Amino acid sequence: MSDVTDARLKHGLAQFLLIALLTSLAVTQPLLDLLGQQAEFFVTYGMDRSSLLLFTLGLAIALPLITAVVPRLFAWIRPGLGNVVFQFLQFFLWLLIYLPVASRVGLEGIPALALGGGLAAVCVIAWAAFYSARLMLYYLAPAILVFPLFFLFSSKATEIVLPRPVATVSGQASATVETDVVFIVLDEFPLASLLTPEMEIDRLRYPNFARLADASVWFRGATAPSEITTDSVQVALSGLAFQEVHGALPIHANVPRNLFTLLAPSHEVTALETSTLLCPESTCRRERMAQYRIDFLARFSADLLLVYAHLVVPRPFSENLASISHAWAGFGLRNKSPEEPLTEGRATDNAQLASRIKQQEKWGNRAEEFRQFIDGIRNSGQPQLYYLHSLLPHSQWVYLPDGKTYIFNRERVAFGIRPDDDPQRIYFHEWYKDSHAVNQAWQRHLLQVQFVDRLLGELLDKLSAEGLFDDALVVLMGDHGASFVPGLSRRGADERTLSDIAAVPLLIKFPGSLATG
Repeated sequence: MSDVTDARLKHGLAQFLLIALLTSLAVTQPLLDLLGQQAEFFVTYGMDRSSLLLFTLGLAIALPLITAVVPRLFAWIRPGLGNVVFQFLQFFLWLLIYLPVASRVGLEGIPALALGGGLAAVCVIAWAAFYSARLMLYYLAPAILVFPLFFLFSSKATEIVLPRPVATVSGQASATVETDVVFIVLDEFPLASLLTPEMEIDRLRYPNFARLADASVWFRGATAPSEITTDSVQVALSGLAFQEVHGALPIHANVPRNLFTLLAPSHEVTALETSTLLCPESTCRRERMAQYRIDFLARFSADLLLVYAHLVVPRPFSENLASISHAWAGFGLRNKSPEEPLTEGRATDNAQLASRIKQQEKWGNRAEEFRQFIDGIRNSGQPQLYYLHSLLPHSQWVYLPDGKTYIFNRERVAFGIRPDDDPQRIYFHEWYKDSHAVNQAWQRHLLQVQFVDRLLGELLDKLSAEGLFDDALVVLMGDHGASFVPGLSRRGADERTLSDIAAVPLLIKFPGSLATG
């Protein structure tokens, strides 16, 4: 009897370790590999060392162990059922491992599923038929510890886990400085979008940009240092050269001397960072967490699932997934309830259409965030730093000038873009040579810029109403531009697209100045 029990225990342990190993290979390793290269994902969510360690333990240890327990739980309910669940779970995990392989060899759709399923079935049969296969996988199980170690100590995430020592910050603002500072970064904003053929701001289309320019110095030759948001914003907020920040995570530990640390001794700081985490926790923790306060876990989980789906789902099925190319995070956000009432400014009062609109908004409601920032501006009598990095007028282009949104076909999110040029949908999309398609994208972009002008007017009105505008330092800049030339790249700069991507608006209203740029 003891020999039989011992054999059963060994068999159960082998099944447990196999499922844990396959979960790690199918889910943990590909996610940690991708996110280790794109650690800005964690920066966007404001994750520090402790939260990143907790995430890693959950994904690399807890998830495989919980998955491995599932067949045991069913076996406890009914012995034969546990083995059925084990076989199904084993097949499904092998399938998840082989689907990306099928995609990499050029298969799509049903052929990709067929190859993945066939290989998965072979592996299930080999496990049952060959002792050597069971023994090999049994001894490979401890390898699940390797993936989190590589992620934590040999990827870009290491900069969060083991940040560089923060040097003493010199040159901080004097406590006697009383100038309010308003710093606005607008995303993917080419200067050409604002201009008339005479190279002046179009006052008819953009009255509020012209209004700000009349009171500001317009730096007409301003250029972005990079087509990558995180690089450009770090340069703007720190004064460092592009070479000093390129490739590094945009976190305070890497750029300790920045706008926030310079003004923290003298100013109250309200900062809504989007793709960076340069404001130290002691200064901006409250504002940062307010961005994701209640639905942090829902947003994070939805993004994580969407990223993983892009890793394993073969084309053309993956084309029905929401894009993950237009932000570092927030692309998995969905409407909380199909019955949620419409907010002011919607194009229709139909709840079902409103739900569809929300499903197309990959970054939540960018207009609402901008207006929440405006609402938070107060004349408190103490010097203030108000910082906003808005995801407008960056694509997706869904806003009309009055703030209403319109529905567009999910498959035409990047209408005019050649999808095969960038299978992972990262940044440097190439336009088709179809001038009509590219022109349509350009017009949709301009409509969205007009909406940004409306929001800017609301911001200027609020500053004036609070008595802050005249004596404040107001900075408005674009982080980089975009090109709308048929057959060329939207974001990849070369000699033909450089002027569109590099030239950005930069308006600075100095305290008390009413200068015309």
